[in-house]
Amino acid sequence: FNGADGFEWRAYAVATAPNGRSSTIPITVDAAGDAGSIAIPNFGTRWSKVTLVPTIADQPGQAVPYAYGATVN
Repeated sequence: FNGADGFEWRAYAVATAPNGRSSTIPITVDAAGDAGSIAIPNFGTRWSKVTLVPTIADQPGQAVPYAYGATVN
């Protein structure tokens, strides 16, 4: 996850199991507050879907660009 500079980002991964149960996992962002990553253990066995939920914490109502990527190992 990499958000536009100059904003205080928060990001979460919502991991969902095949039975529909989910767990929200905070993504730790760097000291600048705009980039972070997470590894989801047991993806493909325990978890079947992961949803990224980014938000900015310091300026409500703003539309701010961000980029993300995912790799399945």
